[in-house]
Amino acid sequence: MPCTQSNFIEVSASAAIETVTPGDGNNCLLYALSDSKDMGKSCKRIRYEIVSIAFKYRYKKFNGKTLDSWVCATSKMDFAAWARDFATNNAMSDQIVLILWPLYKDESVWMWQSSPGGGYTHSHICRFGTSSQKVRHVVYRNLHYNALRIIESSVPERALTALKQVQSIQFARAYTQVSLTCATASLYTGEPTIVSVTFDPP
Repeated sequence: MPCTQSNFIEVSASAAIETVTPGDGNNCLLYALSDSKDMGKSCKRIRYEIVSIAFKYRYKKFNGKTLDSWVCATSKMDFAAWARDFATNNAMSDQIVLILWPLYKDESVWMWQSSPGGGYTHSHICRFGTSSQKVRHVVYRNLHYNALRIIESSVPERALTALKQVQSIQFARAYTQVSLTCATASLYTGEPTIVSVTFDPP
């Protein structure tokens, strides 16, 4: 299904707080997803824990494909080689992190992009996890992720209503793999791609 204007939520710059994350070690997404208490752990420790989760759910299906299949498709490696590379070599694997974060932290992830007017735009196909989970927001900028916090008191009522409504809807499982130029770039080809994943919590 094409992504139409009605599928987007837009908020002004004053309705969100963006925090720039460090760019060291290909860890910007982990910094963006982690709150301050989590950063007492090193990103290396978080990587090992994500790999552990990945092994646990290796053969679980996400929109019709096992995690093992998603890993092979996005990393061009077999599962064991990917796990070693991600855990020990700080390899980028943003798509897999986005798929696994809801299982790792019981938080869904909404990916935003900057809009021409200076605010932020979000499409429902850039969403990972379930509607019942607490939402973690990140903004994607030119191969880098920053943390984003939405200030509900600053959001116009119309947009705030939309934000609350979409959290109560199970979105179509027909979305399996969608190309979207505003989303994350493929980690190995540089081409813009996004995998939108919804699933039932274990």
